[in-house]
Amino acid sequence: ATAQTSVNIIKSKTPTYYFICPAGKSTFAASSFPRTVKVFAYDPAGVSLVTLSLKHADGTTEVLDTAANPSDSTILLSWPTTEPGSYELFFTMRNAKGTNRQSDLLQITVTP
Repeated sequence: ATAQTSVNIIKSKTPTYYFICPAGKSTFAASSFPRTVKVFAYDPAGVSLVTLSLKHADGTTEVLDTAANPSDSTILLSWPTTEPGSYELFFTMRNAKGTNRQSDLLQITVTP
Protein backbone atom coordinates (compact mmCIF):
# COMPACT_ATOMS: atom_id res chain seq x y z
CA ALA A 1 0.00 0.00 0.00
CA THR A 2 1.15 3.51 -0.73
CA ALA A 3 0.30 6.68 1.15
CA GLN A 4 -0.37 9.81 -0.78
CA THR A 5 0.42 13.25 0.63
CA SER A 6 -0.74 16.58 -0.72
CA VAL A 7 1.06 19.83 0.03
CA ASN A 8 -0.55 23.17 -0.68
CA ILE A 9 1.77 26.15 -0.86
CA ILE A 10 0.01 29.43 -0.31
CA LYS A 11 1.90 32.55 -1.29
CA SER A 12 1.07 35.85 0.31
CA LYS A 13 -0.84 38.27 -1.87
CA THR A 14 0.50 41.22 0.10
CA PRO A 15 3.86 42.89 -0.58
CA THR A 16 6.08 42.48 2.48
CA TYR A 17 9.30 44.41 3.10
CA TYR A 18 11.32 45.15 6.24
CA PHE A 19 14.84 45.33 7.67
CA ILE A 20 16.18 42.14 9.21
CA CYS A 21 19.34 43.91 10.40
CA PRO A 22 20.43 46.38 11.57
CA ALA A 23 17.82 47.34 14.12
CA GLY A 24 16.55 50.91 14.38
CA LYS A 25 18.31 53.27 16.78
CA SER A 26 21.59 51.35 16.30
CA THR A 27 24.98 52.96 16.87
CA PHE A 28 28.05 51.88 14.92
CA ALA A 29 31.67 52.98 15.07
CA ALA A 30 32.96 54.43 11.78
CA SER A 31 35.75 51.82 11.93
CA SER A 32 33.12 49.00 11.66
CA PHE A 33 32.34 49.87 8.03
CA PRO A 34 31.71 48.53 5.46
CA ARG A 35 28.67 46.72 6.90
CA THR A 36 26.20 44.23 5.49
CA VAL A 37 22.52 45.14 5.65
CA LYS A 38 19.92 42.37 5.43
CA VAL A 39 16.39 43.08 4.23
CA PHE A 40 13.30 41.05 3.38
CA ALA A 41 11.50 42.10 0.19
CA TYR A 42 8.60 40.12 -1.26
CA ASP A 43 5.98 41.11 -3.81
CA PRO A 44 3.54 38.66 -5.45
CA ALA A 45 4.31 40.34 -8.82
CA GLY A 46 8.04 39.71 -8.28
CA VAL A 47 10.77 42.07 -7.09
CA SER A 48 12.78 43.73 -9.83
CA LEU A 49 14.98 46.08 -7.78
CA VAL A 50 15.91 46.79 -4.15
CA THR A 51 17.78 50.03 -3.44
CA LEU A 52 19.45 50.77 -0.08
CA SER A 53 19.71 54.49 0.69
CA LEU A 54 20.96 56.78 3.44
CA LYS A 55 19.28 60.07 4.34
CA HIS A 56 21.73 62.63 5.74
CA ALA A 57 20.91 65.17 8.46
CA ASP A 58 20.77 67.93 5.81
CA GLY A 59 18.01 66.02 3.96
CA THR A 60 20.14 64.79 1.05
CA THR A 61 19.85 61.13 0.10
CA GLU A 62 22.66 58.84 -0.99
CA VAL A 63 22.17 55.47 -2.73
CA LEU A 64 24.40 52.90 -1.02
CA ASP A 65 23.72 49.68 -2.94
CA THR A 66 21.21 47.97 -5.23
CA ALA A 67 20.11 44.41 -5.95
CA ALA A 68 18.51 43.84 -9.36
CA ASN A 69 16.11 40.91 -9.83
CA PRO A 70 17.03 39.24 -6.53
CA SER A 71 16.60 35.46 -6.58
CA ASP A 72 15.48 35.30 -2.94
CA SER A 73 13.30 37.43 -0.64
CA THR A 74 16.15 37.79 1.86
CA ILE A 75 18.62 40.23 0.32
CA LEU A 76 22.11 41.26 1.45
CA LEU A 77 23.20 44.80 0.61
CA SER A 78 26.47 46.61 1.29
CA TRP A 79 26.77 49.78 3.33
CA PRO A 80 30.18 51.34 2.56
CA THR A 81 32.23 53.67 4.73
CA THR A 82 30.16 56.43 6.34
CA GLU A 83 31.32 59.53 8.20
CA PRO A 84 30.28 60.00 11.86
CA GLY A 85 26.83 61.55 12.24
CA SER A 86 23.10 60.83 12.50
CA TYR A 87 21.36 59.19 9.56
CA GLU A 88 18.15 57.50 8.43
CA LEU A 89 18.65 54.23 6.59
CA PHE A 90 15.89 52.96 4.26
CA PHE A 91 15.32 50.85 1.20
CA THR A 92 12.91 50.90 -1.70
CA MET A 93 11.50 47.85 -3.41
CA ARG A 94 10.29 48.00 -7.03
CA ASN A 95 8.04 45.21 -8.21
CA ALA A 96 7.95 43.74 -11.71
CA LYS A 97 5.04 46.07 -12.57
CA GLY A 98 7.06 49.18 -11.67
CA THR A 99 5.40 49.98 -8.33
CA ASN A 100 7.81 51.33 -5.69
CA ARG A 101 7.42 50.80 -1.95
CA GLN A 102 9.62 52.33 0.75
CA SER A 103 10.60 50.71 4.03
CA ASP A 104 10.43 52.41 7.40
CA LEU A 105 13.28 54.81 8.20
CA LEU A 106 15.85 53.43 10.65
CA GLN A 107 17.53 55.98 12.91
CA ILE A 108 21.27 55.22 12.84
CA THR A 109 24.19 56.93 14.58
CA VAL A 110 27.78 56.55 13.40
CA THR A 111 30.43 57.47 16.00
CA PRO A 112 34.10 58.35 15.37
